[in-house]
Amino acid sequence: DVNGFLTITLGTLDGNAQQINVAGNWSNAGTYTHNTNLVVFDGAGSITAGGSPFNNVNITVGARTSGAAVTVASLLDISGTGTLTHSGGVLSAGTLTLSGGDLTVNAAGSLTVTTGAFTISNAASVYSGTGVVGITLGNLAISAGSYTGSGAITVGTGNISVTGSGVYSPTGNTTISN
Repeated sequence: DVNGFLTITLGTLDGNAQQINVAGNWSNAGTYTHNTNLVVFDGAGSITAGGSPFNNVNITVGARTSGAAVTVASLLDISGTGTLTHSGGVLSAGTLTLSGGDLTVNAAGSLTVTTGAFTISNAASVYSGTGVVGITLGNLAISAGSYTGSGAITVGTGNISVTGSGVYSPTGNTTISN
């Protein structure tokens, strides 16, 4: 349990199939190897993944003030059979990729992709949240897997593209305002 910041400057941090809880910032300038572990972000810190994928990620608001935001600098990649669960507040990411995992944003939370893309690129990957999804300067790209969210989705300056075996089947409102 890291009650402050976790910083990987050089070298490798191996998750070794153990749970890591981080209350502060996660900053990776080296290498993080998940080895199927769970990383729990239970504070209001930012996440700089440094290009290393996560397997299971849980972002909670329990220890945060109401409506607190978690910001992911650059890419947040959920790989393997992992999941990203976000409960409350705003999850803001430059680029979010589901390359083998699932994403659920509960009704109390929302997902904002600010400058990159929200990409679902694995047939096993599913976004099935009830929270609001907003993409301000980027695209929702689904080349495999599915988007079945029931919360509203808004795409500002960008596009929704569904190619290959991808499925876009939302049950909430979709707004594209290019």
